[in-house]
Amino acid sequence: MEIKNIKEWQKDNPHKSVNDYYSLYTQHQVELTSKRTSDLSEPLVHQYSNNKKPSKRVLVSVLLTLLLGPFGLIYSSVTRGLFMIFIPVIGLFIGLILPLICGKIQSDIICLISMTYWAGYFVFLLIYEIICIVLSITTVQAINKKNQTK
Repeated sequence: MEIKNIKEWQKDNPHKSVNDYYSLYTQHQVELTSKRTSDLSEPLVHQYSNNKKPSKRVLVSVLLTLLLGPFGLIYSSVTRGLFMIFIPVIGLFIGLILPLICGKIQSDIICLISMTYWAGYFVFLLIYEIICIVLSITTVQAINKKNQTK
């Protein structure tokens, strides 16, 4: 329905008042505005209605894990990052306590066990870093896949 100017409308509707014209005119404007608003807001509502979380980047996760170790793993998953932080701490604690407990026994075997332990601990740290990187990649991919399917 197209609204004419007021003079044409009065010629077509002589029995109606000017107030009727303005109420009809404002109603028409509201309809047009709501139509335009719904056309404009439809993609926005569609885009944000499912509350998707932003995806995480695998490269950022790998770089943070390479630079910061398990602290970088916190970017992809807080619980996995905190868990991986405490694994070498436990190993370090055992490595420091073992010589103290066995230090009272003066033996070359204890010294050899301690040195072997520390050599193994450093090899473990290299493998541990690779495990952290793999965990960060798989965690970010799982999170992105989960967010994509929602």
